Formats: sequence, C-alpha cells, structure tokens
Amino acid sequence: MPVSQVAPPETAAPVLAENPRGPGRLREAAGSVLLLAAVVGALAAGGWGLLSHAGVQEAAPAAMGEAVSAGDGQLVVDRFAPEHMAPMKMGGFAKHGMNMAMPQNMDMAPEGMERYTVDVTLAAGEGGDLKFSEKDFRFGGEGMAEVGPHRSTLGSGSVPAGGVVSGTINVQVPEEAENLTLSFDGGQPVALDAGGGDAEGEAGREDGGSHGH
Repeated sequence: MPVSQVAPPETAAPVLAENPRGPGRLREAAGSVLLLAAVVGALAAGGWGLLSHAGVQEAAPAAMGEAVSAGDGQLVVDRFAPEHMAPMKMGGFAKHGMNMAMPQNMDMAPEGMERYTVDVTLAAGEGGDLKFSEKDFRFGGEGMAEVGPHRSTLGSGSVPAGGVVSGTINVQVPEEAENLTLSFDGGQPVALDAGGGDAEGEAGREDGGSHGH
C-alpha cells in the first residue's frame, strides 16, 4: 500500500477535539481575560487621571504682597518677621557683659520653638461682608504640623463689603521648621519669607532665624 494511503494512527487525532470545553468555550475564556485586562487598565488610567487632576488643582503658594482668594474676599500678607525677642537668647546678652532684666509677664517661646509675626490685610468683595476668625488662619511648613495663631490682634469679626481690615498674627513653630506658609479658610497658601528686606527680617537672619526659604 502506498505511503500516502496509510491511515494516521488514532493517537494523532487533534487534542482539541477531545476537550470537553470545545474551541468555542476556549475562545470565550480568552475573550473574558482580555476584557478583564481592559477594564483593569481603564480603572488604573482613570485613577491616575484623578490623581493628576488633583495635583493640577492644588495651587502653588503665592508670594507675599500678592492677593489670594479668602472666602468672598482676598488676603494679602504684608510682612513676615521674627518676633522682637528671640526665644531663650538671654545667654547671648551675658556673653557681651549685659544684664537684661526681664519683665515677669514676658511671654517667651519655649526652648526649641520660635515665634514670628505676620501682618495681614483682609479685603471684602463688593458682594457682601467677609466674616473671619483667627481660627481661619493656618500655618504649615516642612518639619511641623499645621497650627493656628499663637495670638492675634484680629480676633473674630467681619469686613464690610468693599472694606479692608489689617492685623498682626503671631505664630509659634519648631526651630527646624522650614518653608512656612499661611492660608485662610483652606484657600491658596502664601509663602512666608523672613527676608523681606525690613530691619527685623535682617536681624532675624543674623540671629539664625530664616525660615522663609
């Protein structure tokens, strides 16, 4: 018998023919895997898109002297400088042969902390009054947790429509804190620069108190 007429052995039959699932179900399974992969990819892309969108929406700190949104009005940081008396610096006076008597009611920062004063202006829009509280002011920075004012001349109140009010805020932060910012009611932060060019800012830098990098 010619070789071309020899019947192939039964073991040579296609394996897929004996698969109880059949080629149709295999194709369905493969399609399901591809669909699942596509869904996972879409979800991942969507999540990244949301994160990217959130990053874009997070406003960079404004500069001092620049007006930023504050509720229905605007906030301007006019000045930022170390407090007149640096905390626990009395040893420096003794080194220079000076004896400085401290008032009993002098409120000094504890060791390891520094205080700064911030002059701010709030301006209300023409559409209505701008309500404010010292709790609306929040300070942040590297090496510290977010804090509110240590004390303030503003207290609580409201700025009449079209009007302005100015005040001074005192904040106490760790000595190692850097890149300080101030925000009002969750609005855009303002970068606080102790080197604003005023006399107290210069004194603060000579005293090692530069925190507005």
